Formats: sequence, structure tokens, C-alpha cells
Amino acid sequence: MEGRTLLTHVFSYTSFLETHAQPLIDLNLYVSSENYHASTRPAYSHILHWPNTWLLPPQRRAAAKARTGHLNFSSLDLDTVDQDEDKKSQFAAGTEIPKRLIRSTPRTTTTSLAKKKGQHAARFRLDRLAEGLLGPLNLLLKAKRYLLSDEEKRMTSLDCLALGYLALAMVPEVPQPWLSIKMKQGYPDLCRYVEDRAKECFGLDLSAARGADRDR
Repeated sequence: MEGRTLLTHVFSYTSFLETHAQPLIDLNLYVSSENYHASTRPAYSHILHWPNTWLLPPQRRAAAKARTGHLNFSSLDLDTVDQDEDKKSQFAAGTEIPKRLIRSTPRTTTTSLAKKKGQHAARFRLDRLAEGLLGPLNLLLKAKRYLLSDEEKRMTSLDCLALGYLALAMVPEVPQPWLSIKMKQGYPDLCRYVEDRAKECFGLDLSAARGADRDR
């Protein structure tokens, strides 16, 4: 593949990646409250200085929520669920309902069950969303060294972008690893591609990360 044909493929698949990969990273690392608080925000704390450690992560999360709002995965955002529950409690407290009845409501148990039910319902849709990205990339890669070439040292900007997105999907250790599990269990060739490109570009060994969720 040479010249204009190569450039055409690079541009078209770059657009595909940005359209389909960014929402997955947003949902996995930012919209998901568990993953954001346990992994994403602490990661920012290691690379930022105060006050940016307090300012930038919430801003990035708000932007991710805005980008993915049309996908209707609000069940992943447990912070919003808690806020809604608090508003309901405050409303009830302002009515004529006796406080002893409000306090006796099994709020924690009910809320926990609602959260789990919402997350389980979302998992099927998240898997389909992931397949929309990983399936076409897997077909494009096939058995090649790079996405668009099997020639040595013919890495393109498309490979650089794909490495960034796919590494963020596969490597971070998060409480809800639905995206990494989908990638590791369903698309081992893409995982090997990420490992090989990470080693080629940065000298990193990501083989241990690929096996982390294999038995989940």
C-alpha cells in the first residue's frame, strides 16, 4: 500500500478510531465512578501538582460525561445515583413525613441493589459498544505487524493513535475491568499488537498486564 492509498486509509481509520474509541475510554475511566475514583483520579495525582490535582480531574470527567451523555450510560455514574438519592431524602425531609419513618427506610440496601442492577443491564450494551471498535480493528490487523502494513518499521500515525487508545483499554487496573476483559478474552491478536508496539516504541513489557484479567 503506497502513496495516496495509504494516506486515505490512515485518514479514514483515524476518524473511525476517534469516533469509536474515545467514548469507550470516557465510559471506562471517567464516567464509571468506581474506576474514576479508584484508578483515574489517583493516576492524575501522580503526575500533577496542587491545585491541578483538584481542578483538572473533575474537569476531564465532566467533559467525558458530556461527550457520552447521548449514549445513556448514566448507571455507571454512581455519584449521580447517590446525589439523586440525597435529593429524594432532602425532599422527603421537607414534607410532613415523620423523620423516624424516613430514617427507617433501608436506603443503603435499596440503593446498592439499584446500582448493581443498573450496572449489569449496562454491561451487555457496553460489550456491544466495545465490539464496534475492536471487531473492525481486529479484521484490519489480521496477522500483520502493523494495522496497514506487514513491512518492518512501517508504523503509521494510525498505529500510534491505536496504541494509545488500546493501551488505555487494556492496561489500567480498575475495579470494573469490563473493557480490558472484553479485549483480552475476545481479541488476543489486538492485545499482542499492543504489547509488540509498546515494546517497539517505548521498551515496555505489557505481557503481565494482558494476563491480569484472563481468569475473571
